[in-house]
Amino acid sequence: MWVEEGSIIKGIYSRQAQCFDRIARHRIEMRVLDVGAGDGTMLKLLMDMGCKNVFGIEVSEEGAKKAREKLGVKQWVGDFLQFRESGWDAILLWATIEHLTDPVSYLHHAAELLNPGGFTLLVTGDNDSIHAKIQGRLDMWVYPPEHLFYFNRSSLALAFAAAGYEDIRCKLQFQSPLKESVLWLMRLRHATKKLVSERPPFWRSDVSNLLTVWGTTRKR
Repeated sequence: MWVEEGSIIKGIYSRQAQCFDRIARHRIEMRVLDVGAGDGTMLKLLMDMGCKNVFGIEVSEEGAKKAREKLGVKQWVGDFLQFRESGWDAILLWATIEHLTDPVSYLHHAAELLNPGGFTLLVTGDNDSIHAKIQGRLDMWVYPPEHLFYFNRSSLALAFAAAGYEDIRCKLQFQSPLKESVLWLMRLRHATKKLVSERPPFWRSDVSNLLTVWGTTRKR
């Protein structure tokens, strides 16, 4: 089901939807494919922002069914590397690339499905951030065996370049330094409150930097 209103996860997704809107330059008619669409949260947020042609692909039939029934979003079920429909203006991988056994293959396949000048956009954790270095194995992105790779700006730029993209860009959460500092303090407060009040068997921090990275295909 869709993440609860006001949750920190929905807050992250909301900011990433806003990032997409800036990068896409408010082109609500774009054909957008969300790879690893999960419960459909990002698709629903993009639809609420006015995007007219958004679709998802998800390996879980159960997850896709819930997304279709609960949120009314369009999702296909299957392996993205076997997906052959082209003509996309943007392909998204939200918190997905760290789960993949071959990230470059996914980026390359996305490039093949994009229209000339289209872009692939992803978000993942910054393994070079001061938060990650201090928190070590308690960092939210250190999550084996689900998370297989840990990235920083350089490794993501190399992955996009190896997959054939141009104009590769990377931003920290796409926020101004002042706004990101405020958001960081809010996440720190939430993590501290959770540690003190909930005391789960294995506490994991949700204080983390998120990298927003995208690359553009060649205009033929």
